[in-house]
Amino acid sequence: MNALTLPDIAAQASRQALPLDWVGMCGIALPVLLDGRQLSAKADVGVSLDDGEARGIHMSRLYLALEMLEQENLTPDLLRSVLQRFLDSHKGLPIALT
Repeated sequence: MNALTLPDIAAQASRQALPLDWVGMCGIALPVLLDGRQLSAKADVGVSLDDGEARGIHMSRLYLALEMLEQENLTPDLLRSVLQRFLDSHKGLPIALT
């Protein structure tokens, strides 16, 4: 086989014309602090990808933002900070929280 018989899939336009309502990960096991006690939790993390021409998001950045939940007590303000980090870590991509 050679390059003339096999298409270069990565180089082809495989983009969708429509945005994706949800891109992320489900069921991530992580410890959280609640009233100073460490508890086991699961999180679903994702964003909407508002531009169908965009190739994707950096899911590892969403995962890394969850580390804040291990270090500080779980509060509404902490959750807002984690969500803001989701957005900040993808500056330049057309995403929104869902």
